[in-house]
Amino acid sequence: IAVADVPQVQSSYLVPFKDLKKIVKDILKDGQVNYGTIPITFAERPDSLNASKEIYVSNIVPNSSAQKAGLKVGDILQSIRGADIQSVEDIRDLVFYSEIGDFLIAEIRRNEGVLDFAIPVEKPTSGKSSSTVAEPAPAASEK
Repeated sequence: IAVADVPQVQSSYLVPFKDLKKIVKDILKDGQVNYGTIPITFAERPDSLNASKEIYVSNIVPNSSAQKAGLKVGDILQSIRGADIQSVEDIRDLVFYSEIGDFLIAEIRRNEGVLDFAIPVEKPTSGKSSSTVAEPAPAASEK
């Protein structure tokens, strides 16, 4: 962990070394920090047993590579690159540490089957970073 002190605002920040390493690498290479995005929004909700939560596809950018590959709203995310996904923050981290042009291999549960998809990490078109915005879990009455 690196500590940055900002005396002008009497504040300090802790930055995990892994994050700092990526930031410095990007700045040295391109003069800026490169943030990738994916054409999907994920959200969290209680699982069917209400014992834990599941991460699901809540939105797909129209005409995106993800939509053309067959991903659907409601698909349940099991893992990315073989790592179990426990929260939307896990997805944000994976996208942050990925390079634009990389593919995130995602295991998706749909109905009773499991499918694999290659989700491209893309350059943002509007200056926004990752599309993996968390949406509030639906109320129990909405399920």
